Amino acid sequence: MVTDRKRRHIQVASMRDRVVHRLLYEYLVNIFDHTFFYDVWSCRKGKGLLGAIERTQEFFRDHRDQYVWRADIKKFFDHVDHVFLKRMLARKVRDPIAIYVLHNIVDSYCAAGNRGGGGYPLEM
Repeated sequence: MVTDRKRRHIQVASMRDRVVHRLLYEYLVNIFDHTFFYDVWSCRKGKGLLGAIERTQEFFRDHRDQYVWRADIKKFFDHVDHVFLKRMLARKVRDPIAIYVLHNIVDSYCAAGNRGGGGYPLEM
């Protein structure tokens, strides 16, 4: 349990799982990164917090009469439809070992209200 601005429950992967997650990230970034909008800044090579701040300042300079809205969907990942997510991943990822690992990771996450189906649909 962490309390910074608000109280939240943080799940932390074991060191072994972190290694697997990192290897999987390095594999998946080559498949998915080019499909992201330019202004998606989190967890992308050559991007990060400083780049996001600089880009935001650029927007402020170019559009002085506009507003910025920072939003977060409460417990979004707790409600993602696991069946749909796995189906979406299988459409892009062709390696059967990667699919096996991805399915195991998705299936290992169980939050209150998510039993692997239903939830928010994702767009592809």
